[in-house]
Amino acid sequence: MIFHPLKYWSCPGLGIKAPAEGSPFGLVGWQGIVPSKVKKMGTRIVQMVAGMPGRPGLINVESVFRRLDAGHMAALLAPALREKVVPIVEAELTGPQYVREQLADMLITTERIEALVADVITCVQDDVDSYLDVEGAVVSSLGKDVGLLVNLFERCGAPELRFLVMFGLWGGLGLGVFQMLLWLVWSPAWSLPATGALVGLITDWVALRLMFTPVQPVNILGRFKIQGLFLQRQREVASDFGEFFAKKILTPERIWDDIIRGNKSAALTALLESRIRAAVSPLEGALTDDFFATVSNRVQRALPEVVPSSYAYVEKTLALEGDLTSAMRSMPSEDFEEVLHPVFQEDEWILCLLGAVLGGLAGAAQVPFYR
Repeated sequence: MIFHPLKYWSCPGLGIKAPAEGSPFGLVGWQGIVPSKVKKMGTRIVQMVAGMPGRPGLINVESVFRRLDAGHMAALLAPALREKVVPIVEAELTGPQYVREQLADMLITTERIEALVADVITCVQDDVDSYLDVEGAVVSSLGKDVGLLVNLFERCGAPELRFLVMFGLWGGLGLGVFQMLLWLVWSPAWSLPATGALVGLITDWVALRLMFTPVQPVNILGRFKIQGLFLQRQREVASDFGEFFAKKILTPERIWDDIIRGNKSAALTALLESRIRAAVSPLEGALTDDFFATVSNRVQRALPEVVPSSYAYVEKTLALEGDLTSAMRSMPSEDFEEVLHPVFQEDEWILCLLGAVLGGLAGAAQVPFYR
């Protein structure tokens, strides 16, 4: 119920609409807690990774982007980009076709395209925030594929989730024995659902406490260390988080897609127009503003077919996985707790209440056998 269903489910035929975003339950229905809060949790994760005002993130986005070599990027992208730009320029020029073909081929040389690409990459590196909306890119991706966020939390918290289940089983069994002994001396019919509800409530509450508290290690007698189960696995979780985030969420494909088509794509359009003007400077005076605006827009729309040739280099050079893993391993325990605890924290009362309801129902089911 924490992770599934991914979409709001209600009883068929009732015509019940999904509740407001962020609420897992409606009148008669349910959506997994994580899927119901994908925007809020996605934003929180991005702020942890990329930082927010007054709080640095695990990585410095601008420093990471400066690792890209503009010249190498130009060499990777220029051949495919020239194949796109030449016919675009040719189509927007006026005059006989053979003149337009020769003029476009003469103006849009490989050297000029490489210079254009290198210049664009450098400009983006100098002011990444003006071209890339990391938070928007990640939250949008998670919104389109809610399963990604679920997979991230399931991967990072798999042992804790298993513990939650097993503690409910064995903890419930232990308290159930106590309930049985209590029945021998005190046996009103309503005590079975009442104590069953109490057992369900207590086991869920204790399990959640053991997962995340104490935050800081507590030494007992100088020999034993007690700390929340999740917090003890910081090095392991950091590795899982870094790998998953770099390979599934903030990938080169998503980075490029946000720069080209995201919330700040107008900045790239303006940059392309200015650089295309420089590339065809011998004819700039003979060409209209509409020509440059049209060409830059068409070139930008063609970029998704060009940039895949850079994915492997961008992934290797940005090295997000290594940076995220290293930085997360160095996080203070108080900050590291926030990686997984928010999954449970806001709706912890719902999980405990559900435990109580299920325990109560289990107890009520036993009543007929003891009459």
